[in-house]
Amino acid sequence: MDGFDRLDGFPRRGRRAAASAIAAAAVALLTAAPADATFHIAHIHRVMAGLDGNTDVQYVEIEMDQTGQQVINSSKLIAFNADGSFAHVVFTVSGSTIASGKDRPWIMASAAFAAASGITPDFVFDSTNGKGLMPEDGMVCWGKPSDQTNPDSPNMVDCVSYGNYTGPANIHTSAPSAVTPFGHGLVRVAFTGSSAGDFACEDPAMPRNNAFQTGEIFASAPCGGAECGNGAVEDAETCDDGDTDFTPGDSCSADCEAFPCGIPTNVAGTSPKTGDALFVLKAAVQASNCDVLVCDVNGSNTVNTSDALLILKRAVGQDIPFNCPL
Repeated sequence: MDGFDRLDGFPRRGRRAAASAIAAAAVALLTAAPADATFHIAHIHRVMAGLDGNTDVQYVEIEMDQTGQQVINSSKLIAFNADGSFAHVVFTVSGSTIASGKDRPWIMASAAFAAASGITPDFVFDSTNGKGLMPEDGMVCWGKPSDQTNPDSPNMVDCVSYGNYTGPANIHTSAPSAVTPFGHGLVRVAFTGSSAGDFACEDPAMPRNNAFQTGEIFASAPCGGAECGNGAVEDAETCDDGDTDFTPGDSCSADCEAFPCGIPTNVAGTSPKTGDALFVLKAAVQASNCDVLVCDVNGSNTVNTSDALLILKRAVGQDIPFNCPL
């Protein structure tokens, strides 16, 4: 013997220190694993950012991929702008009151969601006055990120980009879904790391809460319907100029609705106002632009001062016929 007995490969006088180290490592493993896996093994499963042309009805459904993912207190739902810049925190979860389970959902939703869907959300956020999700172009993320402005931040669990999102790719989404969650729902159909391939339009939308209750929300913009901005007049569209941008003087609105003849500043107008006449007068002297389809009311195929005068006469109540090009 060399002066200190050996047991299991350790010197006798080092046995206690070795045992203490092993015990400490075991405790660390036992305590770290549950703490590290209490919320983030999950994904965004469904999204809606608006219905009937407004943002009253919004929701994000999260689905757990394993049990034990219910410690969601302090997790954040975060909106990003179309260019990828941070917009705002939509909601911060307060209190972990959900049940755990593999494939079990839970939902964060706006105040109007319950009436629209027929089920109660697990958490409620304010979607009014621009506080909610970006309706048509943007990205939504969820998690407990160390940097809430960065989609690649540690513990940012998942993100979905959609519409005309032009921000940089991140570890959660490489390309946006062309289908927006506005007017209908988006539902996850794959896990490719690309929102374009992972999400499809859902009509009716079937959101689920943590109690496994399933709601039903019929789309106000049905899936497979007209796609405003593709250059083709479809379904209920009255025009489509190939984009969804609008500046005064365009003949086609951002929603693909044709402006009435002689009313270049208000698509909902039924008769011109003096402001329409002034706008056409500016166009006649090249101080602004106005499409002949809405501003050439005398059929000359140009916009001139005579058009402005006719519009002014109609605005003050005279029964003046208009003859815009078709």
